[in-house]
Amino acid sequence: MNTADQRAGPRPTLSELERGRPYQPDAQATDFDADKLAVLNELRKAGARSVTTLEFIRRGIGGLRPPNRIHDLRDDGHVIATVRERGRQFRFVLQRENPSPTPKSPTRKNGGWCDQRATGLPLFDTAVRS
Repeated sequence: MNTADQRAGPRPTLSELERGRPYQPDAQATDFDADKLAVLNELRKAGARSVTTLEFIRRGIGGLRPPNRIHDLRDDGHVIATVRERGRQFRFVLQRENPSPTPKSPTRKNGGWCDQRATGLPLFDTAVRS
């Protein structure tokens, strides 16, 4: 047994692996909706002053990746401008709010890339579709 195996701890038995369940994240879709609403409310309050990514994070709004919620809001039809400040710091300004947002469906129109593969072998898929 090498030192890497010793550091990892005991390996699970076959019966433990059979009882194992896939990882289920703690976050639910409603958590993202709540974060999205909080980001939208903060943008409304800020007005032309705008809000930076760091300000969202410091206020605990939008989770650890507020730009993801900005993207979701744009998908809902809200117009949000992004102004680059310095480095990787961005400022967001709500320019126009969509009065009746229609969230995009999480499913893709074409079923996703797996459903589009003809052969199951990526190298040959383009040749088969041509």
